Formats: sequence, C-alpha cells, structure tokens
Amino acid sequence: MHRKDTIYKQFLLRGGVVNLHRSQMQKQHNIQVAIDLYISFVCQHITRNSDFMD
Repeated sequence: MHRKDTIYKQFLLRGGVVNLHRSQMQKQHNIQVAIDLYISFVCQHITRNSDFMD
C-alpha cells in the first residue's frame, strides 16, 4: 500500500512537471506569435510611410 502511494505521488509530480512544461511552451508560443504580429505590423507601417515619401 505504501509503495503504491509513493508511485502515485511520483506520477502526480511527473504529471505536474509535464503540465508546467506545457504551459511554459504555450507561453513561449504566445510570445512568439505576438512578436511576429508586431514585426509584420511595423513592416506594414514602414512601407506605408515610405509610399507617402515618394
């Protein structure tokens, strides 16, 4: 019984670590998407302004 309990705790711990890692990855992905959007927005803005320059 005690052995099963420790295995269960290890399982929960491992699951927690996996979930933490997954949320970390998701956060990383969201940041990447935000950066990409920002860069494309800035590029569009620059090209739009350069059109006015001509």
